[in-house]
Amino acid sequence: TPAGDDVLAGALVTLASAGDEPRRAVLAGAVLDRSDRTTGVSAALLRQACLGRAVPEVVAVLRALAGSGCLDAALARLALVGHTSGAALALGMRAALRARAGHALGRVA
Repeated sequence: TPAGDDVLAGALVTLASAGDEPRRAVLAGAVLDRSDRTTGVSAALLRQACLGRAVPEVVAVLRALAGSGCLDAALARLALVGHTSGAALALGMRAALRARAGHALGRVA
């Protein structure tokens, strides 16, 4: 999957998990409106992410962030997903968390 799509998926799932419906709805709407601009596999991933669904490694990170599990171990497992997908998913998760903390979405470094 394209890294940008993985970033979006990570952000969508994180916003859904956090119950941030306003941000999730805006991002999901934009993603779904443009889902024809990516691969079929990536479009399917993004549709699932819009519904708050993710691979188990993402779910494990979200659970660890909520206090259930070891965050370092969960992030290490996420990093093993695909060639760069795990890192891109984590970047999207971080962007969503920063947005919720009042930071702009444009830059996550």
